Amino acid sequence: MLLWGLTSAGMMFVKSPVAFYVMRFMLGVFEAGFFPGMIFYLTYWYPSARRGRVMALFLTAVAMAGVLGGPVSGWALNHLDGVHGLQGWQWLFLVEGLPSCVLGIIAFFYLDDNPRQARWLTDTEKAVVVHQLQRDRDASSLFGQNTFGSALRSARVYSLAFVWFTFICGVYAISFWLPTLIRAAGVTDAYSVGMLSAIPYGVAALTMVLVSRHSDRSRERRWHTASCAIIGAIAISAISLAGNDLKLALVLISVATAAIFTLQPLFWAITTDFLAGTRAAAGTIAFINSLGLLGGFASPSMLGFVKTMTGSLTNGLYVVSALLVVGALVTLRSGKAPVR
Repeated sequence: MLLWGLTSAGMMFVKSPVAFYVMRFMLGVFEAGFFPGMIFYLTYWYPSARRGRVMALFLTAVAMAGVLGGPVSGWALNHLDGVHGLQGWQWLFLVEGLPSCVLGIIAFFYLDDNPRQARWLTDTEKAVVVHQLQRDRDASSLFGQNTFGSALRSARVYSLAFVWFTFICGVYAISFWLPTLIRAAGVTDAYSVGMLSAIPYGVAALTMVLVSRHSDRSRERRWHTASCAIIGAIAISAISLAGNDLKLALVLISVATAAIFTLQPLFWAITTDFLAGTRAAAGTIAFINSLGLLGGFASPSMLGFVKTMTGSLTNGLYVVSALLVVGALVTLRSGKAPVR
């Protein structure tokens, strides 16, 4: 988090394409350890039967960053431009990058490694949590007690990575192009775009928690995930139909954002269910995440190319929709992970 935040803030000094690519690459390097590390960390605290809602609560931070980030970005661009000789976009990186540095330092001293070390649990509470987690570890899992090498030879790992790739394409289509989609509906002021961008993310934060809680209670993952992928595909492909109708565009964007962002906690609940009890879990989570995040390169690049060539995002959004549908089908076919 510390290096991630410093790199984000350091983007304010970028003045050339080469510097931009270097800084973006380093941002990916530091994020690569953070995200799978957090997913793995949560498996040390919560049994699989609670993991859907827990992943959702953690990943609502992504949606809430959109809720807060949109207005803050618009405010920085409009009101800080020229302050102390810095342009608005430079202030944007500084204001939004430094909090990660502070939280990284706090997390190092505040977070306990596991329930046995938790200073805020009684001995009885520790025993209950440890018992639930041990029951998960004793249950059969995808790799049993095999090594990371065994994980790399498993077809299911690559199926999960492909599914994550398709979902990430959808996530990045929303994250990168949401302001553009709102501008296409007739909104031009940066602050107004930022405020309106908060609406889809707010809907997504609520949906992520509600759907994931239902997944935990019903002890079902695949159909929840596939349904969200298909709903997201339909909504994102229909955005172009809204034209200059801002209300309809916001409804479709909100549905697409909510459905696509809800895929994230559901996917990682499925993945950690499969990997429960294996020594290969940490490395395999990182491996799946690394392969899947290639969608973070493919999606913006493809959409940007389509927009440059045609002047519209429409055809690119259709491709993303198709990928989401394929991801849904692979999820259904990949087999049901037990929710214990």
